[in-house]
Amino acid sequence: VSIFTKDITKEKKFEKSLQTLNEHLEGVLKSTQDIVFAIDCNYNYLFFNETHRNAMKNIYGVDIQIDTNILDYMQAQDDAQKAKQDID
Repeated sequence: VSIFTKDITKEKKFEKSLQTLNEHLEGVLKSTQDIVFAIDCNYNYLFFNETHRNAMKNIYGVDIQIDTNILDYMQAQDDAQKAKQDID
């Protein structure tokens, strides 16, 4: 092995383990009947499950997307203000 060759076996194993863990976590979050969503500090979606997607569609008639602002979908100003307070 030359000094320029790096053994990446441990890195690849860790990467595969992390990928598997993420897949399991995503499966759990998607399969629950509870509303699950994650947003960043600007209220933009990072993740949501089908239950949340369906709730937003039923309540507001919108098709939500990742990287969009949850508050922008709430057509009633009172709803957006209440949601912002709850989230904050």
